[in-house]
Amino acid sequence: MASFKLAATFLLANAILAPRTVSSAPSSPPPETLSCSEDVLQRDYRGTIAVTRSKRTCQRWDAQSPHRHYRNSARYPGSDLVENYCRNPDNEPDGAWCYTTDPEKRWELCDVPKCVRFQKFNFTDPEIENPPVINFPINADSASILREKSRSISVILPEDKCTTTYGVDMEKVKEALRSKGLFPVTHPGVDDFWDEFNEVVQAQVSVQRNRKDPCEDSIEDVMPQMTDLWKGFGIEGVAEAVHDEFPGVYHNQMIANWLAEGSLKGSNVIIPKTGMIDFLRGPVFLSDMVGFAIRAVGECNFVLKWEVGRARPEEVAYKAIKGDIAEVPTKTRELLEAMKFEELLEEMEVKDARAATAFTAYDEGSPTHPSWPAMHSAASAGSYWLDITQNLTEEQLCEARMLDYSVSYARTVAGVHYRSDNIAGLIVGQEILAQMLPSYLHEVYGSDKDKVAKRAKEAKYDWTKFKGSDCYTQKRFRTVRPEKPEFCPTQDYSPYYDEL
Repeated sequence: MASFKLAATFLLANAILAPRTVSSAPSSPPPETLSCSEDVLQRDYRGTIAVTRSKRTCQRWDAQSPHRHYRNSARYPGSDLVENYCRNPDNEPDGAWCYTTDPEKRWELCDVPKCVRFQKFNFTDPEIENPPVINFPINADSASILREKSRSISVILPEDKCTTTYGVDMEKVKEALRSKGLFPVTHPGVDDFWDEFNEVVQAQVSVQRNRKDPCEDSIEDVMPQMTDLWKGFGIEGVAEAVHDEFPGVYHNQMIANWLAEGSLKGSNVIIPKTGMIDFLRGPVFLSDMVGFAIRAVGECNFVLKWEVGRARPEEVAYKAIKGDIAEVPTKTRELLEAMKFEELLEEMEVKDARAATAFTAYDEGSPTHPSWPAMHSAASAGSYWLDITQNLTEEQLCEARMLDYSVSYARTVAGVHYRSDNIAGLIVGQEILAQMLPSYLHEVYGSDKDKVAKRAKEAKYDWTKFKGSDCYTQKRFRTVRPEKPEFCPTQDYSPYYDEL
């Protein structure tokens, strides 16, 4: 390609460069990525770098000055030739490039960072000395390797059930995420990512302080509002509340409380009754829905996880400390120093990436599946389906949303998810249920599909605005500092004789 570009002035014909036989447009668009590339040829790069390695400004792809060319979006529809961003539409062996605005320099390569992606597969086959490279989105071959030779959790492809048995249109789900700025996903290399990562590290600073001194509990700073089901929970208690708990346990608890009070009223418009007192369409229906919502959402949520492959916070922290990430912001380094992460790594018996589990509130670290979108969040769609099928009061709807949010954000407190993992998961949950509920409620409970679809559309909630809502700021949800333990390691104690 280099010789072709350098000799371009001799190949002009009708103001268009003659095409090369070695160039070809990609057969299908590569995955959406934002700020980096994991492809050797960097064909997947969809970021906004617009300068070359020598700091020359890139020429717009739709411009013919100062350099005329034929590489445009019409000829290369899958290459995202927009603005003047660095791209690799023609499989240049050295990676992404652009035409420059320097009349003396026709084209030049760009410095595109390599992606940091999820790698915590935990391969188990002793015969694998050099584990295979797994790229995202995973394909059938990668899925087979991960299922058979690793401890990776729930390796799901779109065709397994989500888009086939369930018939979910994942493009609609992605479009809902795009509209909220949650897709494509950010990775190390952009400011937005580091802001989120710093939030996770800050929470872990508090977790580590609490581990060393249980009397140092700053949960009200890390999570100032939470569900009243967790009143009095400290930072360790919040993290443990979402640690391998039975799926839906807190939604069951909230619903059981409402039923015991006699305050929960079903919607006859959505769920036809079978009598004046309807046990089957009351408690039994509610029990069924808690499980159905988690099962239905889970399959499709894991499709997105294995498509995007976002690295877990512990992986990023480890790579940042070990120098595997070129540019780590000063604030991030200071926070990692404040949590003494490097010292924690040295204390571990293992001396490789497995030590990164020390970053989180859990001994085993993050789960062995990618970070985005968070499954705890996607499974926390209780406020959505309850709002569709029940006649909730404003107070009940607010309580349900606060529970969904609390379960979601507690995973950031534990150090295993970024905030956008959580918000994306909450949106994914309601988007998937919006597609599945009309048919499910019709087939199982005789509901009118059109009425369910209409109500499902009306009930969608913008989770990006929850923290600024009147519901979030209610006094009843204010975090209560837990009682201090009887003895504190940093407290001076007088001999018990002084009390005599």
